[in-house]
Amino acid sequence: MNLCLRLVTAIGLSLGACAAQSQASAEEFCAQGPVLYGAGEPKLAFRIFMACAIDGDSSSQYSAAMMMRSGESTEDGTPNLFGARVFLEQSASQGYAQAIYALGKEYDVGSPAFPHDLVRATEMFRKAALLGHVDAQVDLATQYLLGRGGVPQDDEAAAHWYERAARAGHWGAQYLIASMYENGNGVGRDEQVALQWYERAGQGGDEVAPLKVEQLRLRLAARARQAWAD
Repeated sequence: MNLCLRLVTAIGLSLGACAAQSQASAEEFCAQGPVLYGAGEPKLAFRIFMACAIDGDSSSQYSAAMMMRSGESTEDGTPNLFGARVFLEQSASQGYAQAIYALGKEYDVGSPAFPHDLVRATEMFRKAALLGHVDAQVDLATQYLLGRGGVPQDDEAAAHWYERAARAGHWGAQYLIASMYENGNGVGRDEQVALQWYERAGQGGDEVAPLKVEQLRLRLAARARQAWAD
């Protein structure tokens, strides 16, 4: 059954409309799911997600899984964790970074459908991080910082992944890498670089970063005055 016919079954699209839209791509059909969800039509959106998920669309597989996970896929709001796992794994197997990361989070926490498995969680974080998923980069960095999930405690590896996430605009990672530069953990101590990262973290919304900026500026100014006096 092609996607157009799946939509006839899923959302009641008429055969005439299906024929009229026969030139439309699968991507155009599937793109309506997020639009409908954003417009407050979750039931209709879920039907489209399911039709497209069954047709193999990785983004729709992820969206269907998340609605199953939250209970939005059922009339009574009961989560369908095992259904969510099926579609998350299908989406992740196609390299969809958000699904890979979501699997990692599920294994990190554990549930009836997802056994608690920190090593597997780290594997998922790494796969998603390598695909550029910023939150996965932060979580992978934290695994190294704490030495958990099957990886050794490694400040250098933690700093590497925090800095990658920081460069992508994650203000939490910006604060953490600033602290690492300030104290020389995993990177060479560099208070000027630390100051730059604290400033960016503050601009992004971190509430503590502005205080760190002020403290570091005062410290650097005092050090400059002392050097001038000497």
